[in-house]
Amino acid sequence: MADRLTETLGDVVASSSFRRDAAAFLALPKESVEKLAALVERHGKFDVPSGDVRRFEHACNLEDQGRQVLAAGQLIRQAVRSIGPPDERRQSLVDFAALMRVDPFQPDDFSRFFSALPTPTRSRRAGFAKGTFTYIAPDFDAPLDDFAEYQ
Repeated sequence: MADRLTETLGDVVASSSFRRDAAAFLALPKESVEKLAALVERHGKFDVPSGDVRRFEHACNLEDQGRQVLAAGQLIRQAVRSIGPPDERRQSLVDFAALMRVDPFQPDDFSRFFSALPTPTRSRRAGFAKGTFTYIAPDFDAPLDDFAEYQ
C-alpha cells in the first residue's frame, strides 16, 4: 500500500530533501505532533507565520527545519486523505514510514494531525449572487463609440 501513497505523492518522493523532511515529520514524537496540529488548527491553514514556526522549531528541537517539516506534513496529509477507507489510509501511512526508514513509527500519534484539521472546501454555492445585479442598461450590448475605428 505504500505504493499507493508513493504514487499519490508522485515525483516529489524522489527528492532527497523531501525524503529527509518526510522522515523528520514521521519521526516526530507525539508531543511535537500535537504542537504541530495545534499550530495549524490555530491558523486554520498551513500558511503559518514565521514567528510561530520558529517557536515550534525551538519547542521541538528541529533546528531550522520547522517550515520543511510542516510542508512535508502537508503533502503527506493531502496524499493520505485521497486514499480510500481509514484502514487503508493507516496501513499506507505505516508502509510509507517503513519506506522512509522511520522506526519505530506510531500512527496513532498522528491521528489528530490527519483528522482534526479542516479539509479545504469550496465556499461557492449556486445562486449566491442572485439579486446582486438589479439594473443593466438597455444599450449594454451596443458597440462603444471609442472602438468605432476598429469595427
